[in-house]
Amino acid sequence: PPGARMAGVPHLEGTREYLMCEKGEMELVVTGETYRLREGDVVAFRGDQRHAYANPGRTPAVGYSVVLMVR
Repeated sequence: PPGARMAGVPHLEGTREYLMCEKGEMELVVTGETYRLREGDVVAFRGDQRHAYANPGRTPAVGYSVVLMVR
């Protein structure tokens, strides 16, 4: 929903995470750096870092996260 925030939990060392925004707007904060996503945007980042998600928009947002653990 608009204004929602969610803290991500760092995953195992070496993990890669991909976040895709299907609808609306999303913000991803990874170790202090902010990425703004709009519909169709995808960002890849180290999932073993502190990260958080937010919906800064005025409409609901839909996003998908894929977590790849490297062993």
